[in-house]
Amino acid sequence: MNRWLITLFLIISVWTTNSNIPAQALLDKSTEFTQQQIDRGETIAKKAFRAAAKGDFATAETYWTTLLEEFPQNPAIWSNRGNVRIGQYKLTEA
Repeated sequence: MNRWLITLFLIISVWTTNSNIPAQALLDKSTEFTQQQIDRGETIAKKAFRAAAKGDFATAETYWTTLLEEFPQNPAIWSNRGNVRIGQYKLTEA
């Protein structure tokens, strides 16, 4: 798969994942998070989206991994990290 198609795939994934769904709706309802944790997570996610949009998948992966440490039950984070790993041809890790 060429790099242009992978980038397009990631941008589409970002658009569909970065919808108007509130961040709290994507979180595991059995876990309580402070507003500060949620705000910090949203800030890091924005950085990850920007890095992926620029094609800097390694940096985006680092951001998504950081978010997984804080919000391991959030499926969108797992999905986005998998997408940026695909962008780096890390298919097994994705």
